[in-house]
Amino acid sequence: MSKMKHEIFTFVRQEGLEVTNLAILEMYWEPGTTTTQTGFAKLQELVSDWVARTKAGKAAWEYSGGDLNIGDLAMYDSTFKKFALRRGITVRFIYVGGTEDTVSYDTVLAEEPEEETL
Repeated sequence: MSKMKHEIFTFVRQEGLEVTNLAILEMYWEPGTTTTQTGFAKLQELVSDWVARTKAGKAAWEYSGGDLNIGDLAMYDSTFKKFALRRGITVRFIYVGGTEDTVSYDTVLAEEPEEETL
């Protein structure tokens, strides 16, 4: 069995200088599953195929007004995941939502160590 390819995509919505929404999507697939080489192009190909071939995909496209983004796609999570699995691709939405529960990238995660005494 060949090693699965894996990518994590981070989507942000920025309004002015502030990031207001965040989505993180994880995707696994077997090499050679489709002709597309890059992970993001593979995701776009998968979503386009889902829109073209399924009722749920067409509904998502209609709902989005023709600009289907990650937030729209997340609302169809279960049907999209099933479609992807039938094509040998595992998709998982890790997080989709606002940024109020996020932690600043530069937040210090460790305290200064105390000097060890012997």
